[in-house]
Amino acid sequence: MKICVTSWILIGEPYLRHCSSTDAKWLLFKNRLAEGIEKFVPKISNFYEWRKPSLKCPLPRDVRGKIRYKHRLWNRYIETRDLQYLTKYKKIRNNICRTTRHKQKTEQNEIAKAAKSNPKKFWAYVKNKTVLKSSVGDMKTIDNGIEVTITDDMEKASAFGEYFFSVFTKADVCIS
Repeated sequence: MKICVTSWILIGEPYLRHCSSTDAKWLLFKNRLAEGIEKFVPKISNFYEWRKPSLKCPLPRDVRGKIRYKHRLWNRYIETRDLQYLTKYKKIRNNICRTTRHKQKTEQNEIAKAAKSNPKKFWAYVKNKTVLKSSVGDMKTIDNGIEVTITDDMEKASAFGEYFFSVFTKADVCIS
């Protein structure tokens, strides 16, 4: 691989003599940079050709067609409120659920069967399914008549504690 070292003074020397403004020098630099990018940076014309086939379409073509048909039936039902469209929608919805569950089950069985020979695939699947990304969003509370946004987790916990403490009362239980 040959690395090209460019002296900007030598390349721009004839042009720099004629232009003394910073804008003209900037345009010269920008054009040279664009030419270099065009010439040396590789372009990927079609992303879908080089990525993994399993990522191209996780569902079979017929199932994706059924999903489109399901959406169309739902829109027809909403427009007309005809029960015939609703029953067709429910049948196709149940069929799609059955098919996707079956596909997921077969995928899990394949991963389980290959767990001894390919533990990396097994643990990748486990990691994918056990990632937990639940958090409490920002909260708005009113403090002394001023609306305050709480972003810190400890402050959120104390705000919830104060709220539940104010809502629930301690009941006197008398056992006789």
